[in-house]
Amino acid sequence: QNEESQIIDAIRLRFAADGITEVDAADIAKMGNIDENLASVNQNSLFSIQRRNFPENDEVIPLFTNNWRNQDYSFVANLSNFGTTEVYLVDAYLGTETLLTDGEVYSFSVDANVAESLDSQRFSLKFDAETMSMEDVDKKWFSLYPNPAEDVVQLQSNLTLTNKANVAVYNMLGQQMQIKAEVISHTNLRLSLGHLASGVYIVQLTDQEGNNYTQELIKK
Repeated sequence: QNEESQIIDAIRLRFAADGITEVDAADIAKMGNIDENLASVNQNSLFSIQRRNFPENDEVIPLFTNNWRNQDYSFVANLSNFGTTEVYLVDAYLGTETLLTDGEVYSFSVDANVAESLDSQRFSLKFDAETMSMEDVDKKWFSLYPNPAEDVVQLQSNLTLTNKANVAVYNMLGQQMQIKAEVISHTNLRLSLGHLASGVYIVQLTDQEGNNYTQELIKK
């Protein structure tokens, strides 16, 4: 979607027990647009529709994007009837893996001055068909990047960061650190760390229902 939430391109992945991962006649090749393009990649070819076997654990499907005309965009996944397999959007530029939920918006930006943010291979889909540990469960709710960090770390969340959501940073003694949190979007915060000493910290995100999610952060 563009910054006005208008759909500008789409792909479809159809999974079936009798589908095959290799390219066949059931796959529909991508026809290019003069503006933004989104396609899935298989065997170095671009597709708008792929029919595949059910994804294996840690299977990755690369995505192709190009012809960015603006700065702000978003992805929305329709995961109806998909089952229990978790689907993650991998952002190579930000170094994040974000759990996709049905109908939820993943917002991102591109910077014309940063080649990596424009890379046609920036995004991919990763599938997790196994039961996750409690640590992994926490990680699916928010990501920290970069990590390790120097002066600034960004928090990308699958939760809507309303004024009822709270972010706190603790040192390994359990003492809460004073930090500045700047809202970038409804799912993204920028945390200033420049005044913190080098070491290991715990970032805790508390949602509006009072549920806590934690991740380890390394301050250089």
